[in-house]
Amino acid sequence: MKRALEKQFCVAIAMMSVALFACGKTDKTAGASTAATSEDAAVTSSSESGTSESFIASAAVSEKEPEYIEKTIQEFSYKIPADWVTEENDQNRYHPADSEDSLFSTHYHDTDYSVNDHSVREAILSDLQSNGDSDGYSYSDGLLSGDKDIAGQTSFALTDTVTKNGTKYNYSGIAFDCDGGVIWIDWYVPADAENQYSKEFDSIISSISRTESNGYTVENYEGLTFKVPKTWNAKGAGSDVYTNFVYSIDKTYVLIGTREMKSKLVIDDSNAEKEKDAFTQNFQKNGNCADLTSGVKDIAGKKSIVIQCKMADENSNQDDKYKYVIIPNNMETIDFILIYPVDAANTHEAEFDALVDSITLSDENAESSSSAATMKESSSTAKTKAASASDEVTPSFKEMMDSYEAFIDEYVDFMQKYKANPNDATLISEYTEYMTKYADLMKKLDAIDEKSLSKADYAYYVDAYARITKKLLTVAQ
Repeated sequence: MKRALEKQFCVAIAMMSVALFACGKTDKTAGASTAATSEDAAVTSSSESGTSESFIASAAVSEKEPEYIEKTIQEFSYKIPADWVTEENDQNRYHPADSEDSLFSTHYHDTDYSVNDHSVREAILSDLQSNGDSDGYSYSDGLLSGDKDIAGQTSFALTDTVTKNGTKYNYSGIAFDCDGGVIWIDWYVPADAENQYSKEFDSIISSISRTESNGYTVENYEGLTFKVPKTWNAKGAGSDVYTNFVYSIDKTYVLIGTREMKSKLVIDDSNAEKEKDAFTQNFQKNGNCADLTSGVKDIAGKKSIVIQCKMADENSNQDDKYKYVIIPNNMETIDFILIYPVDAANTHEAEFDALVDSITLSDENAESSSSAATMKESSSTAKTKAASASDEVTPSFKEMMDSYEAFIDEYVDFMQKYKANPNDATLISEYTEYMTKYADLMKKLDAIDEKSLSKADYAYYVDAYARITKKLLTVAQ
């Protein structure tokens, strides 16, 4: 009764098709469990000599708590009842000793995509309801889904009553992101079974925890070292000239990259407030920002700018919160950007702040930091002169960036329609045209010479590029 856990379906995005495997489904059906009954009988016998004996006969039948053994999958561990039977051909599939028709399984799938992305979830639900799975289970129109906390992170939970060979099964399934992929946990039990093993299943789920002692990886970039939570899913930035690192967790994105400056940027005590105000003004004028706040923060011995604001996401008709951390680095800035929906249940801002607080100079940069500090004063004078550059966005440059972003809005809208109806003949005929236009646009963005941009043009470019990147990520999941 071996079941292939992987269910492949395609989600067309950008220049590629994304293969995902839906090994799970779900239903949390609290089954009836037989409660043990008990009764106590006291028998007393008295003798003529006045002695008496009391005998207590207990007929109590108590349900013994099962013992659990620890199992691991990727960086997670979980505990399963010790008396559950492991299937001969798959060490990740179990069933209770007295219920061979029940099945509990765990499965890891290597993927770059998150099950917390809305488009991925919709694709999984649609595919299961339309096609069932490769082991013959059929899913109903009542297939339910939602969020569940697993080991401190959001997971994708499914419940349903599924059918196989005319038999109905209560199903519970949970999928959650892990380091480098997705873990699925599936639980099937016959719907008419007297014991639904709800207590055991809940115990297994509550036992899931991370096995590593520290929950982060150390990254090095542009002379800086910082710690990235392992719960964040790394996304390939590809040829993106800005976002050298892209991470996602739930509906939050973190972008890390560099921007070349037209002149050397040095921020110290003498000009920190002035530079902060200059960045703030450029965001206010050119960034379509609301509720903007700004400040100065010491990061790895460098005076850095922190800007927070709200921007409208035309594609999803919702507002996003942005947090920019801008670290000067000679002729460039190193930017750490946090993006999340304003209504997000978990913004992961605390994790982002912890990442920023972890930033230090890498060993090779630490050696030269003291000599660089002695040059700040003279460099500050040069920077003050350079600040006289235009503080207005060049109309032609703004028009160009706006046209790029407008096409991305159109492209994202098309891709969402295409993913929802991949067999639509009209959409298929338009697909190649959109891919050609998309490739041309990416080349034009990559060809922009950032060194030639004025301070105002640069600020607008950073802002527009961040929005474009975030929009593309919504269809890249």
